[in-house]
Order: sequence, then C-alpha cells, then structure tokens
Amino acid sequence: MAAARAMLDDVHQDLPRHTNDTNTYMLGNIQRHNVVVTCLPTAQYGTNNAANVLTHLIRTFPSMRLSLMVGIGGGVPSTVDMRLGDVVVGTNYDLGKIIRDGQIQRTVIPKSPRHLLGTAVSSLQARHERDGSRIPLILEGKFDGHSKYGRPITADRLFFSTYDHTSTAPSCDKCDHSKLVPRRKRSTDNPMIHYGTIASGNQVIRNGAQRDNIAQQLDAICFKMEAAGLMDILPCLPIRGICDYSDSHKNKE
Repeated sequence: MAAARAMLDDVHQDLPRHTNDTNTYMLGNIQRHNVVVTCLPTAQYGTNNAANVLTHLIRTFPSMRLSLMVGIGGGVPSTVDMRLGDVVVGTNYDLGKIIRDGQIQRTVIPKSPRHLLGTAVSSLQARHERDGSRIPLILEGKFDGHSKYGRPITADRLFFSTYDHTSTAPSCDKCDHSKLVPRRKRSTDNPMIHYGTIASGNQVIRNGAQRDNIAQQLDAICFKMEAAGLMDILPCLPIRGICDYSDSHKNKE
C-alpha cells in the first residue's frame, strides 16, 4: 500500500462507498488515469479474500476498467534466470488445485489478460527491450532515504531443489553451501522483468522438487495465491515481486 501510494501523482479526497463495502481505499491519479488503491485485510490472504475485495471495489466504483494485482510471489528459477527482487508480469495464468504426489488438477481453463491489458504489456515490453526499465530511477526518486526499499544485506542463495532447509534457524547460514546452485553474477542488482505464466493455486509452495514438478506441468515461472478468479470479475493483470524461490529456504527479508 505504501509503495502504491508513492506511485500516485496526486492523492484525492475520499468518496462515499457502496453500502456494506468493507474495503478501505486510497484515491489518486497517475497522469490522466484515476486510480483506486486497496489491499487485503491485515494477515489475510488467499483467493476468497482477494475476490471479496475486488467485488466490493467494483460495486463502489462501477466504471473501473481494469485492475493490477500487485504483490509478492515465489519464483521458479529452473525455467528462467530468476533472482530475488525480480518482477514477473503474468501474460498468462493457470489455476489449479494441488492433489496427491504434487500433481495439478486444473480447476479452470488457463487464461490470458484481456486485449486492453495484453496490448499494453506488449508495448511496455518492447519499450523496455529498447530503452531499459525505469524501475531503478523510480525507486531512487520515490524512496530515496528509505532503507526498507533497497536490497537487503542477506545473500541471494539458491539451493538445489532436492536439498531442503534443515536448520531450526530461519536463515540459511547453517545450510550446506555445497548444495548451492552455481550462478553467474549479474552486472547490476537492478531487478529484471520476466513475462510468462503465473500459477495461482490453493496453497503455498514450499518445496523445490514440488515447485519444479508443478512448474513443468503448467509452464509457470511464478507461484502465488490471490489472483485466482479475479479475471472473472474484472480484467486483471497480476504483477509479482519475487521474494523467495518457492522452496523451504524462505526468508522474509
């Protein structure tokens, strides 16, 4: 919510809400676009909560054209050169339920963003390929002096998918570093933007082998929970910052 607030050019006064709308909104504009920002209730996540929030939103703001579902997600480093802090834009998303042995039972037909969002993503992707992303400049301008919006000091460690976190401590300092996947050092710490399938399911993925198995079935590069079903309510583009590798070596920093 704080990051979204920083993106607004202007903040507007509150407006009356629809009866029984329990959301809290922040209103503003980005250039000529009026923007409504809202978020999930504290300590609540998942598909049902997200659908409830969006349902209330379009009742209060019936002229809403599209939505961006922005948050964090688990990356799949076995499919692309994924690093912590990178961004995934969902050009396709797949909804499924995890059943026995890590198999996926698809609950809906895989969906892509509607035409308006799809063409906007294509245009932005082409611009980034030519001119680069403005994310570093935006972060510098909007969050200068805010240490929480920089990279943490903890190393970005990727372990082989067959090696689980064994320490009782949350950090991986005592994990076997011989099990680290060798990766080339990037020339910059700036986040890369990846485009591909985001898998939205009924539970959090916390196992590297299961991650790779499901990702292969769905051709996915990111996992998350909230977007399932949102596209049926309003055109939705999921955008996720990679906070972990969907394995047991999770670290909230």
